[in-house]
Amino acid sequence: MLQLMLQLIEHYTDLTTKEAVVDEASLLSRISHEAFPFVFGVAFGELHNMLVLEVCGITEGIEHSFTIHRALQSKSVCVTETSCLHILMQRCKGFNYLHCTGIVHNDIKGDNSLIAKVNLSEWQPKIIDFN
Repeated sequence: MLQLMLQLIEHYTDLTTKEAVVDEASLLSRISHEAFPFVFGVAFGELHNMLVLEVCGITEGIEHSFTIHRALQSKSVCVTETSCLHILMQRCKGFNYLHCTGIVHNDIKGDNSLIAKVNLSEWQPKIIDFN
């Protein structure tokens, strides 16, 4: 079971409109699949507009979640070949779910997928950022 924590993780620049943030929150709220984070809502501020999303992999203040890009660049993150295959399969199932519901993710890249350590040998992907 993933441990969940409410955290502001999606920061948008001033160039991103409130409407774009609300649109992404609306889209995420219609998705019910383990490969995507649960959306709690949106927050608007003077400097940033933010999505408030489920975050997994943080226990006792220690971060255990990374973007796939960051994990591949890091020497301190160890992801086995078996874990890589699991992550790939979970992401494929998530994208298949999207496509079956008529949604297309237009920005697939390593920085738009989080992986969170579930236990000593298992990682769970979360696909993010639909803008």
